[in-house]
Amino acid sequence: LIAAVDKAWGVGKQGDMPWHIPEDLYHFQEKTEGNVVIGGRRTYENFFNGKLDGPLPNRQNILLTRHKDDVVEEYGSYDNLHYAGSLSEAVHKATGLSGEPWIIGGANVYEQSLDHGLVDEMWLSHLPHDYGCTTHFPQESVTWDAWRVVDEDQRRAPESDDTETFTIKHYEKR
Repeated sequence: LIAAVDKAWGVGKQGDMPWHIPEDLYHFQEKTEGNVVIGGRRTYENFFNGKLDGPLPNRQNILLTRHKDDVVEEYGSYDNLHYAGSLSEAVHKATGLSGEPWIIGGANVYEQSLDHGLVDEMWLSHLPHDYGCTTHFPQESVTWDAWRVVDEDQRRAPESDDTETFTIKHYEKR
């Protein structure tokens, strides 16, 4: 699982990511390229509606939707885009594809994956501001005593002064 969370554990605002931190996007790219990414419909709508004009490149993408035909009709088809009607179906499909599976959101997909014990590793970028998000990372789905931080990396947030950083924490289940 990989996510960026703001100070209030926000992950999105009205269907969009309310920050643009190139250093965090680079970290996301570095971790997920060459692998399988699993995300919900709203997460993928951000990719299709201007940000990328398609699925994430250099990855196998699995889009969770119960309305595959509607999505294909609206956005077209791509060689690196697969569909699943449930998270368990997506995980099953991911095992047949090359690369490590990464849960990329949104909040409901994070919650389902944590509640069903599908995650044993998390990379969370902790951002220093509250962006007034409308969707939040499901902290209540994480039994924090069962997790440990195995690595922590401080990085400079580029739109701030030189002293302000954000932290990327790598968590593993104990």
